[in-house]
Amino acid sequence: MKNLWIFLLLGSLFFTGCSTTSTNESGSSNSKNKVTGTFRSVSGVMNELSCHCSDGGYVKTEEGESVAVCFKKTGMPEGDCATIEVEGTYKNSKNNPEPTSPCPKGEMQILMVSKYTCK
Repeated sequence: MKNLWIFLLLGSLFFTGCSTTSTNESGSSNSKNKVTGTFRSVSGVMNELSCHCSDGGYVKTEEGESVAVCFKKTGMPEGDCATIEVEGTYKNSKNNPEPTSPCPKGEMQILMVSKYTCK
């Protein structure tokens, strides 16, 4: 029984210690933001954004701004979605990877998409 408790304790410490990405509410806006532009997915591609969000990409606005977006709540757009309007809230995401991870240590501001429309 004692060995079981030690195993469970060590297992829980291991899994909490392996967490590499956290979302920080401070410094982020809780108001809804809309961005419209051309969409480029980075899902399945080694990109800095992929280290923060597995279902993400970039929306490039008409002004030339590239906005990192994450579709964690809605799922990635399917089919042809070259032009997109996304709505959501900005979050600051920190990445503190393990030494063997290919992901860089850093922080990104990401628009967490709650709704999108393909145009």
